[in-house]
Amino acid sequence: MKTVFFYRDYRCFSGGHLALWRYYNHVDSASGYRAQILFSPETVWDESNPWKTVRADALKSRSDCRPDMLLLAGTDWELLEPSERLAPAVPIVNRIASVLHADPANARYHFLHYPAIRICDSSEVHDAILSTGRVNGPVFVIPDGIDVGRNLESEPEAMRNTDVLVAAYKNPKLGIELAARLRQQGCTVELLTEMMPRAAYLDRVRCARVGVFLPLPVEGIYIPPLEAMALKTGVVLPKAIGSGSYCHPGENCFQPRYEAAAILEAVNAALRLSPEDREKMIQRATATAAPYTPESERTSLLEILDRVPELWRNIRPIGSPLAQG
Repeated sequence: MKTVFFYRDYRCFSGGHLALWRYYNHVDSASGYRAQILFSPETVWDESNPWKTVRADALKSRSDCRPDMLLLAGTDWELLEPSERLAPAVPIVNRIASVLHADPANARYHFLHYPAIRICDSSEVHDAILSTGRVNGPVFVIPDGIDVGRNLESEPEAMRNTDVLVAAYKNPKLGIELAARLRQQGCTVELLTEMMPRAAYLDRVRCARVGVFLPLPVEGIYIPPLEAMALKTGVVLPKAIGSGSYCHPGENCFQPRYEAAAILEAVNAALRLSPEDREKMIQRATATAAPYTPESERTSLLEILDRVPELWRNIRPIGSPLAQG
């Protein structure tokens, strides 16, 4: 039985936490593996925390666990002592979910030269970190799996009682502007600027004819539009670095410039689609989302974990003669 150590500093819900929750469950449900997790003292245990149900099983300290490997993400590297980062005692698998890791101005950039087996959530992230020339260890791509649960069977078109959903958690100022202008046009609009329980959020998506999703200027794979595609909601996703590699403008979505006027034009174009053209776009969108399953993600992750001993043998700690040469 191989023990995989996870660490989380949970302050509020995010896509990154959701992805690590899936990874935790993939590992813990796999034959031959056991997941153990440590939380920071500052972790928030509200209803949004997906680990709430396993809180009683969490580690009290790192010394309570003798893992066979660590699975780190984001700034989890900071849990380790500097000497551990340079020459880890056990293999490290590092999930990377943003092209920001390739930005020298970002703190996570400095983690790239530490020994690790890295898993990126998109080809854009993969290419970005390799372009730095700093990566120490092999790099793989596992697209995030999407799980929309019971909401996968979306409501019939006639039950969609909202013209436009504006998901603006990451850009509330622009979301408020878009919602106001769409309402002036006579559209019914659902504006989301604060996080809500996941089931309630997915219900909002499936009841909208068109969803506008406002990412950060720099992202990883950015899952919300894919979830909308699975729920047969029309997608408007403004262009942003690293997001929407699955988007094919005019085929499965609209992808305008990241500015209010262009987004409004795209929303109106989506609303004006004939029933036939909308159905064609929705069919292409659901086909796009279909391969992004938790099952596919789980299979790919476990295949890499099974290879960890072999992969780790070819990675050298920083400062060793082979690493320098």
